[in-house]
Amino acid sequence: MAINKGVAPADMNTDVGKLRAILGDLEYVELTPPEAGFGDYRLFGDAELTAFLETGGSIEIAAYFAYMNLAASAAMESKTVKDFDLSIDLTKRATDLRLIAADWRNRGDALAADIFELFDVSIDDCSCPPELAARSVCQGGCRGVQLF
Repeated sequence: MAINKGVAPADMNTDVGKLRAILGDLEYVELTPPEAGFGDYRLFGDAELTAFLETGGSIEIAAYFAYMNLAASAAMESKTVKDFDLSIDLTKRATDLRLIAADWRNRGDALAADIFELFDVSIDDCSCPPELAARSVCQGGCRGVQLF
């Protein structure tokens, strides 16, 4: 069994602590041998959460990566067991985790979309009228859009 070492209890003033709270991974047990200030968490260690944060660039996208990681694990362990009147179906778990991941991805994308960028879209040297304007014959002989 893997050891998910992390600061215990989680520090909610850090991004790792906030991400751990979002994931519901706040319960820990003491390490063996005991190490002051650290514990063994159920889902992720601080190193994994830090990697998700660095890769994603935001807590929301890091949550997306974490839930996709959980979905991948669930997909690998997916199975259905039936015995007389008892039925256990673990095949939908990965789909549910992917839906949660998609929700966090959408939140992250929505926050990133709040950035306003202004740029010039007139990158061609054609003297033709705009696309939806009434067209006459192009006088300059359009050469198309030139990027450089």
